Amino acid sequence: MILCADDYGISQSVSKGVLELIDEGRITAASCMVTGSTNLEHQMAMLADRQDKADIGLHLTLTDARPLTDLRSQHGLVDQAGRFLTFNALLRNCYGRRVRKAPLDGEIRAQMSRFTELTGFPPAFIDGHQHVQQLPIIRDALLRVCTDTLKGDYYIRCGTFPAKWLISPTLPGRLKIGSALIGLPAVGFKRALKRNDVRHNTNLLGHYSSPQSLAFRDIFSTYLRLQPETNDIFYAHPGYVDDELRARDRLVEERKAELDFFRGPRFLEEMSRAGVRLNRFQFN
Repeated sequence: MILCADDYGISQSVSKGVLELIDEGRITAASCMVTGSTNLEHQMAMLADRQDKADIGLHLTLTDARPLTDLRSQHGLVDQAGRFLTFNALLRNCYGRRVRKAPLDGEIRAQMSRFTELTGFPPAFIDGHQHVQQLPIIRDALLRVCTDTLKGDYYIRCGTFPAKWLISPTLPGRLKIGSALIGLPAVGFKRALKRNDVRHNTNLLGHYSSPQSLAFRDIFSTYLRLQPETNDIFYAHPGYVDDELRARDRLVEERKAELDFFRGPRFLEEMSRAGVRLNRFQFN
């Protein structure tokens, strides 16, 4: 399976942890936010040097940050102060068809261009912060921009979660509910990806609630018992914690727990026990 660390670039400490995991061979993909962080140019250059070790992709960010383009509140993407909306507000605007296509296209293009400017190459894949890439209007805009700008092999993350997993006694109810909610908008998104002949992962694993009664190591081993396949993605949020992270995101202390687990011996033991190996995305 592909093990992807999300939110690279959200803070210098998160990025530091992700780089360590790549160097130690503990993850096979990193998803990057380009909407602003201290010393982002240096963080992205360090990651670009590791292109041969992991898939490096764009973590499209349309919530809880500042856009790269001049968006207005009437565009349905930002508030009166010019900041991206919360996820719930964006969700309402997408399903209420209140998001303007042209400004959205422009912001997606700007984030893709920024990624390429900072790394020297286009993204190997694209996903979204809080899974925004799957929402109506946004998914169509993303496919338009990808068709126009990306050449060669790339893939897009889709939050598919098969029904057989939802009825499996392996997963606790809270993990099933959360995964199913992510998977609902993925149904239409997967159809759109197929229509446009865009490659995507098979299934998506890794959702858990915070706070969670289970330790992360137990959550990880629970998902491994589902026997993930080669192009299944397990998404995670490992990293060290700093004040910049605390100011930008609600997921904080859990990141250090994930980082410690992936760097420790229990991770390798669980992978070996489940007979699961890490790989990058396979286009064959």
